[in-house]
Amino acid sequence: DPDGVVRRDTIDYLLGVDYTFFERLDTALQVTQKILTGPATNLTRGGVQGRVTTSVALRLGTGFFDNTLNPSLLAVVDANRGDFRLSPRIEYLLTGAITVVLGADIFEGPPRTLYGQFDSNDRVTLTTTWRF
Repeated sequence: DPDGVVRRDTIDYLLGVDYTFFERLDTALQVTQKILTGPATNLTRGGVQGRVTTSVALRLGTGFFDNTLNPSLLAVVDANRGDFRLSPRIEYLLTGAITVVLGADIFEGPPRTLYGQFDSNDRVTLTTTWRF
């Protein structure tokens, strides 16, 4: 399609579970699927393949020093294409109103996939938040 958008009939769903291990490690696991129910013509261009796509996301987080220092890790994997994203973060609560977060986004995978297209564009971020 000239604008890159083609109407497709799909079924999309997400299953997730959150659990705290050892009263300290917060975890969240999600599995998502998109099932193509209609025609699959022209879907191999741009790295899109197959009638069912599956991705898995896992988030781990904990807190130290009365939850003023909070490391976390988000990992998202596309099971069909083999691309993934890792996003480690560390949040420090300076005061009740000011938070500083140091993070990174690491992308890997074949060039024509969602995360693989950013393989050479990993990044490090530093953000501050002031709540008033």
